[in-house]
Amino acid sequence: AALAVWADECRVQPLDKIGSSAVIAACGRAIKWEHAVRLLEVALLGGGRPDIAVINAAVSACEKAARWQAALQLLDDAGAAGLQPDVISLNSTISACRLHGQWVQALALLVSLPSWALLPTAIACNAVVSACERSAQWERALLVLGASGRAMVGPDVVGLSAAISACGRGGAWVCANQLLHQMYQLGIMPNTVSFGALMSAHSRARRWAHAMCLLSNMAKIKVTPSFVCCSAAISACEITGAWPVAMGLLAGMNQLLLHPD
Repeated sequence: AALAVWADECRVQPLDKIGSSAVIAACGRAIKWEHAVRLLEVALLGGGRPDIAVINAAVSACEKAARWQAALQLLDDAGAAGLQPDVISLNSTISACRLHGQWVQALALLVSLPSWALLPTAIACNAVVSACERSAQWERALLVLGASGRAMVGPDVVGLSAAISACGRGGAWVCANQLLHQMYQLGIMPNTVSFGALMSAHSRARRWAHAMCLLSNMAKIKVTPSFVCCSAAISACEITGAWPVAMGLLAGMNQLLLHPD
C-alpha cells in the first residue's frame, strides 16, 4: 500500500531524489526488484529527473534478484535520460550478469568502461571471471585475469580462485595448478575456496593423489580444509577406486567436525 501511495505521489510531484533512492534501495533489500523498477519508471513518466544514485539503487535491486536483463535495460534508460553511469552502476550490472553466467554481457560491459571514461575495478574484473567460470569459459577467464593485472587492479585471491574453478570446470587442471603457483609467487595466500576449486579440478580429472597433496599443503600453511575440499578429495578417490584413502578422509572429516552426509 505504501508503495502505491508513493507511486501516486510521483505522478504529481517532482522526484525527491533522496526519498526515492531510499525507497528503491529498500525494495532491493527485500528483493522486490519489480517494485524498484516500476517506481523509477513512474517517477520518470511523472516528469521527475533522477540522479545516478537513484538509478544505481534500482540497478542494485535487480542485481540482488539476479535480473540481469532488467539491470541492462536500466543502464540503457540512464543513457537515454542523459545520465552518465558510474562504476557502481556498471559493477552492479556486471554482478547481475555473473549470477546467471552471462559472461558475454559481463565481458562486453567491462570492455565498455573506457567509453564511459571509467577505469576497471577489482570487483568488476572478478565478477567477469566468475561469470566465465559459471560457463566453463576458462580461457576467457584467464584473459580477464591477465587484463586485471595490466590494469593494476588485480589479480587477487577472489579472481584467482574463480579462475582456478573455471579451469577445473573446463578440464584444464594444468592451468588450475599454475594459477595456484601464481598465487604464491604474487604473495597471495590461497584460502579454502582456492584449494576447494583446485581439488574439484583434480577430482574431475581423476587425480586423487594430487588432491591428497593439496590437503597436505593446506595443513602446512594452516588452512583448515572445508567440507568442499574434503568432499572433492573423497570424490577423486571414489572415482579411481582408492577406497582405503577415501575412508581415511571420511574419518578425518569427523574429527574436524565437518559432519559428512
